[in-house]
Amino acid sequence: MRSEQPTPAPDGATRALRDPRLWIWSFVGWTAAGIFVVAQRALFRYSVHQPPALDDLGPTISSMWLWAAFTPPIFALADALPISRSNWGRRVPLHFLLGLASAVADTLVSNGLLRPILGWPQRSYLTYLASELFVCTFSYGLLVAIRQAMNAYRVAAERRLRASELETELARAHLRALQMQLRPHFLFNALHTVAALVRSGESRTAVRTLSELGEFLRWVLEQDDAQLVPLRRELDLLDRYLRIEQIRFQDRLTTQVDVEPRALEALVPTLILQPLVENAVHHGLASASRPGRIDVTVHVDAPMLCIEVRDSGAGLSPSGRQGIGLGNTRARLERLYGSDHLFELRPSEEGGAVAQLRIPYRPAVRS
Repeated sequence: MRSEQPTPAPDGATRALRDPRLWIWSFVGWTAAGIFVVAQRALFRYSVHQPPALDDLGPTISSMWLWAAFTPPIFALADALPISRSNWGRRVPLHFLLGLASAVADTLVSNGLLRPILGWPQRSYLTYLASELFVCTFSYGLLVAIRQAMNAYRVAAERRLRASELETELARAHLRALQMQLRPHFLFNALHTVAALVRSGESRTAVRTLSELGEFLRWVLEQDDAQLVPLRRELDLLDRYLRIEQIRFQDRLTTQVDVEPRALEALVPTLILQPLVENAVHHGLASASRPGRIDVTVHVDAPMLCIEVRDSGAGLSPSGRQGIGLGNTRARLERLYGSDHLFELRPSEEGGAVAQLRIPYRPAVRS
């Protein structure tokens, strides 16, 4: 099986030649290397009680700047001819020949062009090539290896980014699916309520319920697919939902919503309150003939936002009272917050049940 290799983009070779930052850093790096070499030679001469030879500075820096000019083209060659497990038998000898060619180029430029200008001693081309052959070939190979490592790191970073984006998009898709499942779930329940009203002869009440349901659905469909919304918006949706239930139960339903002012702009999962209250209505009132009460309280207990829905019904059923709404709520909270949240449904000391939710308190940023 062929191994996947870090292949640069088709224009990667020309990009290396056109990148001004590469030219700048090449000259900076080779200049630093030249200063280091000159300093090392000066320290050696000082250790053997000889005066520093300042005439080394010019030739050394000139040679370093020549290789600074060579570096972008060598990087371009490394991009155009990458080495991998599948082609190393062909590419390594080819790069070795190119390394020898770089030594020849260094000889022609240094001994042919720079020597007369800088007044360096006369040397034959073969003598100069023999003295610089190993260093030039090694420098070429080192630059190719550095470029290979840079490309491998870039490709690995791109893969990590793509994997992260894919994971994020997958989580968003799952959240959107859970969110969209809540909407028809509520719609079916509301239509069931309308059908029950029609069967009992309460046609006028059924018409009012349909009117409120239409307004509720219009409000829901006009919302975007944001997973987190300010609590103020969720309370608006909850108010529309409670209007429908108030028509259904009339005097049998009493509700109280108490929200701390600074919690109004806290970010909460969209459609998070409605299934909690719907669960309380269904189990607290729908199965009992006596009046019931539902209390919704929200406050900030930094660093958490605390939401509590309390009903005065008959308490928890043996099955734990988890339908589609609560099941989706648990799944969405797990996706959004991981272990950094608390969601529990427990019996109330005064009778009925309490749904308690604690999520990180994150105020919405006002534009």
